[in-house]
Amino acid sequence: MIGSSYVPTPEELAGRRAILNIKNFDDNLCFLYSILASLHPAKSNQNHVSSYRRYLPELKYDGLEFPLKVTDVPKFEQMNPAISVNVIVHDEEEEDFFPIYMSPNRDRQHHVNLLLLTPFPYGDQSHYTLIRSLSKLVARRTKHTNKTFVCEYCLHPFAQEHCLESHLPNCRIHKPQAVQMPTDNVMKF
Repeated sequence: MIGSSYVPTPEELAGRRAILNIKNFDDNLCFLYSILASLHPAKSNQNHVSSYRRYLPELKYDGLEFPLKVTDVPKFEQMNPAISVNVIVHDEEEEDFFPIYMSPNRDRQHHVNLLLLTPFPYGDQSHYTLIRSLSKLVARRTKHTNKTFVCEYCLHPFAQEHCLESHLPNCRIHKPQAVQMPTDNVMKF
């Protein structure tokens, strides 16, 4: 999977106001713009490339090919030792989210969560967006109506922060995973 130029945000996700989708129509640098949007939040025109283009020299990306493949995210992290990145995808058919790359570098100064959009009408074209709030993004996974504390490894929401803290040591030792609930609500003995 690779990111490319602008892809519109699906209506279902746009209503959650959890992601920032930067409109890069003339290049394939959506990954870099999303990173910069996290590092330098714009007060106005947040989804315009012009708000972030001036910060491009701060990032090291020599030798990386754009649009950036998910498999090249570790190379970007190696070149930028202050930044760690997680990449999550949205499966429209199952209406759920799945982590596809979780950074092993959790102790860095800046951590960025990205959502890789691959909407149905655009076929193979994908697009990186910045996740501003994991809680809002996965809010439909729980009946809890207030802010939740989301595990970045399995995307499970917790109502209280101490529950997340006790969950993390067991979850972070595994590779990224997705929780799937059974569709059959009948218990058999």
